[in-house]
Amino acid sequence: MRVGLTILALALAIGAVPRIAHAQPIQGFYADAGAGMSLPFATKVTPVASGFRGTFDFGQSPGYAARISAGYALGNGWRFELEGTIGRTSVNGIAGTSFPAASSGTLARRGLMANALFDLDVGSPYVFPYLGLGAGYQSTRLSGFTVTRRDAAFAFSASGESGGLTMQGIAGLAFPVPNMPGLSITADYRLMNTLGGLKFGGASSTGAVVSPGTAKFHNQFAQELTIGVRFAFNTPPPAGLTPPAASALQAPSYVVAFAPSHFAVDARASTIVREAARSSVKAGKTRIQIGAYGTQQTDRAMAARRANAVAAALIKDGVAREAIVITALGDTRPLVQTALGASRTGTGTVEIVLP
Repeated sequence: MRVGLTILALALAIGAVPRIAHAQPIQGFYADAGAGMSLPFATKVTPVASGFRGTFDFGQSPGYAARISAGYALGNGWRFELEGTIGRTSVNGIAGTSFPAASSGTLARRGLMANALFDLDVGSPYVFPYLGLGAGYQSTRLSGFTVTRRDAAFAFSASGESGGLTMQGIAGLAFPVPNMPGLSITADYRLMNTLGGLKFGGASSTGAVVSPGTAKFHNQFAQELTIGVRFAFNTPPPAGLTPPAASALQAPSYVVAFAPSHFAVDARASTIVREAARSSVKAGKTRIQIGAYGTQQTDRAMAARRANAVAAALIKDGVAREAIVITALGDTRPLVQTALGASRTGTGTVEIVLP
């Protein structure tokens, strides 16, 4: 019940995030892979065979988990992916029987999941939390599962493969790798459950007498902790350090302003970017200059992220990726004139120039 409530709370949180957070400017196709630990919960099992009936719990030792996925990001924070998973754990004990018993066995699973995720902008270019929900099919192979009475010549064994609809909740962090556009290190937590449980064929043996039976696994809750890498294929290159040519400084331009500590393109900025894209297409421009402004104290990573966000928005509005050139202008050119005639740079802005 507590696990189900946790997944429900995660679903409600995902529904709320578009209203409380800006989106990470990632757009287009991406690939993701990760590996780590599987931390299963105790499982209730009901063996049904001649001479034995009852329900007991068996524990599982931590095992491994791995995943690989391919997806598409819409550019507004939402992304959708297909994910292949594998994992393995082993039985390490039994409880809840009226007689002394021992148990052993392994469970290996594989599956295909469809996930919906939302990336959050928390005001830092160095880390992006994300939340997600997934659904799909997981198949589990049971091998060498046995329950043995220590006080009698009785044993129950089961094996085979069983599966069903599986749900999962996802929470994680992505850390963009500096100077490597599109590449991020990820760390995430997953909580999953195969609905309806699993059923395997089995048999009981008392001395030389063997009788067929079944084993019902009532729940298959598991947690996963994984570390991975993600690569977004449509990420524009980072801002450079070379100022634009003098001819570009006199060309038509559009100024995009950002809120302090943010670099997501909001609704007002989207209108400006869209107009710049239309002008570029109408004039037949094959080159667009993007300049990120800031003082010498401005965080270079933040300026680069803002420029990349504008570039991603231009691409979304129809501008060819190869037509975009990103530069960091810094204090090389005054964007705002003060009342006394002294110039200052327009910090927190990105300028789109059509040479």
